[in-house]
Amino acid sequence: MNLGFGTKPPGSLDAALFVNDTELLRIAQAVSAAAEHARAVYRTTEEPIILGLLGGMGYWSDSVPWFEWLTDLSALQRCADGLALPMAELANALAYRIKPPNWQTFAWMAEALRSHVSELALAAEFSKIQAVRADDWQRAQAAARTGLAKAGARGKLANDPKQADKAIVKECWRKWQNEPSNYDGKEAFARDMREKFPNLDSTTVITRWCRAWDKEK
Repeated sequence: MNLGFGTKPPGSLDAALFVNDTELLRIAQAVSAAAEHARAVYRTTEEPIILGLLGGMGYWSDSVPWFEWLTDLSALQRCADGLALPMAELANALAYRIKPPNWQTFAWMAEALRSHVSELALAAEFSKIQAVRADDWQRAQAAARTGLAKAGARGKLANDPKQADKAIVKECWRKWQNEPSNYDGKEAFARDMREKFPNLDSTTVITRWCRAWDKEK
């Protein structure tokens, strides 16, 4: 399927794998188009980088497989709208019929949606990972998936979104422990997190969390 964005990178979905199932082929074609659209949109603001030991130039976005682009709630929503399917049904089809390597992410998303976790809470959860540098994207997504898994079981995100914020802040804090030059101290870290997560009460609270996490170490 020609999406108008040039040749697809190796991480694209081959919808032809589902040619024997008319319904699933339609879903796979729409999913492929949505993923490549998201990749192309990202590319418009992306600078080329050096790839590999030989020093060739390329784009980070080409290394991101199709299924990771669909964990962006807005991309999943556009795809569901185009297919005239509920988001939970599309996420379920991705998880159990198309079965990408990260199928659990979509299973958790489907469960969260079926459990009446608000779409606003889901959108907030996934938008936060975009505030993290590209090379930390997968780690941030893992944290978000953990939060969504818990939300699907208990609806926690709907009732206490600050806990979801705190979980991702802790992931950022863990990264800072490995790269201490990223921040001058707890106060600087807290200010940055407060800007990224305005739902949190104050920098004082975030600084207190940091002290508690230090003690856990």
